[in-house]
Amino acid sequence: MDKSEAQARLDRIGAFTGELAALERDGVLSLDEAQRRTLAAHHQRLVSDLTSHFDLDRGAAQRQMSLSMRAAAVVGAVALSASVYLFFYRFWGLLATSVQVSLLIVAPLAGVALTEVASRLDKSRLFVLIAACVAFACIVANVSMIGHIFAMTDSPDALLVWSAFALALGYAYGLRLSVAGGLILAIAFLAGRIVAATGGEWTEMGRRPEAWLVTALLLLVAGAVRPTKRWLFASTYRNVGLSVALFGLWSLSINADLSALRWSETAIKATYQIGGFVLAGGVIVFGLRTAWMEGVYLGALGFIVLLYTKFFQWWWDWMPAYLFFLIVGLVAVGMILVLRRVRALAAVVA
Repeated sequence: MDKSEAQARLDRIGAFTGELAALERDGVLSLDEAQRRTLAAHHQRLVSDLTSHFDLDRGAAQRQMSLSMRAAAVVGAVALSASVYLFFYRFWGLLATSVQVSLLIVAPLAGVALTEVASRLDKSRLFVLIAACVAFACIVANVSMIGHIFAMTDSPDALLVWSAFALALGYAYGLRLSVAGGLILAIAFLAGRIVAATGGEWTEMGRRPEAWLVTALLLLVAGAVRPTKRWLFASTYRNVGLSVALFGLWSLSINADLSALRWSETAIKATYQIGGFVLAGGVIVFGLRTAWMEGVYLGALGFIVLLYTKFFQWWWDWMPAYLFFLIVGLVAVGMILVLRRVRALAAVVA
């Protein structure tokens, strides 16, 4: 059981207790004293066991505070990671080469050790996230600066090292953000390799969305065919793959110059536009059937962005502004009605 499952169990206990009290007040159900004591003791044992292993929220106020703490943890992780990286650059020229290499080797190991200590002491996992981000900043500094010291040829292999490190931290300590970052770096690495294999400069991978799509769609499929109950990060694979794939399709649907295909501009845009709509719509249907609500939300967002982008491309140059915004407004009303239906179906699935 991970923290999200433990929190869900604690929430169910609270909801059950509240509903039972309401039923007793209404005279629908009444437990005798022995049953009430047995139930209370059972719930108390469960709550004690769950809270001893996880830092859980026992109410709406605590849940709001936890969200604020997680936001602060992300900001702190980014700031401390940047501090570590910039610290190396600030004093780098004052150190001998042997000292530089030693520091670069020791720093990631120290970061991993710090993460391990945090995982043993911090049930909230917030300081684990911060320590893991610092360790990741150390490995980024390690690879980039050692490459600079020894004048190594620039290649996408650094992305592979960073990806493997982030994934290792994520799997070792149950950090979804670290796993997501590792997957994005893996997509970037493979995209760079694909671009280089086709005769381009690997650093141009950002201008070749088709190279991202290959890996992104594979991640989406991999996360979809493996049930989340058997694979902790299945939803992370799906969300990363879907987000990157939708962004790539959207980019290609508005700029045919980014495509490696030798088709006409209209054919390229139309193909990827249709692909984007099909992917977004398919994910919404799949998400509703499998209770993957993040996919439903991402699919709906992707569908709306694609739709309004095409509206702008089709009509803005020749249609009167008032008519354009009237159509956009009417479509928004229609989308509200559609999404209300989706929301109702989601409630049934839940």
